[in-house]
Amino acid sequence: MNDLNFFTGMQRIKYFLSTAFKNKSTSGLTWLYFIVAFVEIIAEFFNDISFIWLTKPLIMPILMILYWKTSKQRNVFFLTALLFSCLANICFINDELHYLIIGSFLFLIYRFIVIYIVINLVKFPGIIPMTIGSLPFLFVYLYFINLTFDTLGTGVYLFLMQGFFVIFLGGFTLGNYMLKPNKTNTLLLISTLFFAFTQFVLVVKQNYLSLNVFQPIAMTLFVIGQYILVIFLLLAEKKKIRYEIINSLKQNNS
Repeated sequence: MNDLNFFTGMQRIKYFLSTAFKNKSTSGLTWLYFIVAFVEIIAEFFNDISFIWLTKPLIMPILMILYWKTSKQRNVFFLTALLFSCLANICFINDELHYLIIGSFLFLIYRFIVIYIVINLVKFPGIIPMTIGSLPFLFVYLYFINLTFDTLGTGVYLFLMQGFFVIFLGGFTLGNYMLKPNKTNTLLLISTLFFAFTQFVLVVKQNYLSLNVFQPIAMTLFVIGQYILVIFLLLAEKKKIRYEIINSLKQNNS
């Protein structure tokens, strides 16, 4: 039954994502977002710093405009989170250590705001489902810490803080999906998995610096994960508006 629910949820998500490209008011921005992201990913593969500087700072602002034009209940916190993500990405273009540290802290703020938004939009699954949902993320993080502890150096503390947020969000989303595998929870889970995989790929990159394929892979996961997160938020907002309308009608009738 869960497999059937997942398949049905994925079919609905596929339809919803396809309509985003057909919607006249936002299709141009959607295409622009993925075209700019694609150019940036290719630039990462060839390590073309000029094109990276030209495209990477544009990705999040385009997504912010897309969300602003699409949302009927614009979330200022989410726009703030995307701004921090944008600033973090700009810092990550530089290879200097202090820029990487600043970028990591900015990204921590981004994750914190996203978790705050999710907690306010999605019902808490309960301690047991959340604990069970957290275990896969916890085991994978422990494995990667053991694998890369020596190469991370002082960066291990930032990795641990990032890991705490991802494990928490992973447990929250997976716990919710296990209880109620609907379209909204499926989108949130997929987005969370993409963000987790992004960090794992970047950690592996620390051990294989000679291979330039890891950065483009991480950026691909990040770009898709961010877009799916926006779609999740738009769906959650629609559900919230619908609930508020129904609630208002019930109160008026009573």
